Amino acid sequence: MSAAARRVYDLHVRALPRGVQLELLAVIANEAAQASEPSGGEGLRDLAGLGREVWAGVDADSYVRDLRDEWDRRP
Repeated sequence: MSAAARRVYDLHVRALPRGVQLELLAVIANEAAQASEPSGGEGLRDLAGLGREVWAGVDADSYVRDLRDEWDRRP
């Protein structure tokens, strides 16, 4: 925990009743979840489909089977 966060906790949160602390935690979590994503895109959603051409024409079942066979042959 950063010194700033610890200071806020010690000064403002520690003395609050446990129920109020939990409500505060819920408010903070909700605010953090609602915060806008980083500028420049949608975050992880920008990665959807990235590298698709690398796997074009590759049969997934065959690929996994080949990997498993390779693992069986390793010492």
